Amino acid sequence: MTAPFITIAIQCHNFQRRLCWMLSSLVGQPVVVDVAHMPDNGTPRTEAVVDHFRGLGLAVHSTVFEDYAQFQYRGLTRNAQVQNCATPWICFADTDMVYRGDYWNMIRGDIERGAISMDYPGMYTAGRMSNPPEAADALVASLNGEMHIQHAFARTAVLPLIRRSNVGAGYFQMLRTELCDGYYVPADTCRDHGWTNTYSKCRSDQQFRHRIGAKTRLPRWYTQHAIHLNHARDNEAGHHLEVQR
Repeated sequence: MTAPFITIAIQCHNFQRRLCWMLSSLVGQPVVVDVAHMPDNGTPRTEAVVDHFRGLGLAVHSTVFEDYAQFQYRGLTRNAQVQNCATPWICFADTDMVYRGDYWNMIRGDIERGAISMDYPGMYTAGRMSNPPEAADALVASLNGEMHIQHAFARTAVLPLIRRSNVGAGYFQMLRTELCDGYYVPADTCRDHGWTNTYSKCRSDQQFRHRIGAKTRLPRWYTQHAIHLNHARDNEAGHHLEVQR
């Protein structure tokens, strides 16, 4: 396989079943996956998922946090992932995405021909196709005993889909690693773990996007071939990332 050109940085807590779908769609693609997680969490455990996909040849590794309070701050987890990143590009993404099998090769090709510029001092974003939470939950539960999901993208593509254009907290934020300049935002200015007060201190990822400034939307193809395995939002359910999915 061609050497990875990009690191996909994700955060996983009790989303291990969806993580299996995501990693299944990335096997054979030119990416590194950095999974930030707590130790010994989930069913299956995150460590078991990472080991399984390493065995399939996917370049996936862990950024482990022992302190749950720190882990809740997305800015702190991403800062560690930026420091560990050894690829020229990084993409902050969600744990429950499924990509078409040539998705990241298409991006690499766009970089090589200059359609995605190495000189652009900003962030590339894309939309996504999202499905009803109930349909996604049923699909994921139907194969929750398996880690490597065969034909993951094709299985998700048969669900009802609606186009979503928002960047969100981490769906797709792609930029050159050197532009991150340390993602870090001080913990006392973050509220990633505090869902009770919408207008409390700014989220670290919002601050990061504001600091980067410039944004360019990738072509529609990239929206059409990335599927979000939707779920009930944790803040609406009254908790944060505590339901096994």
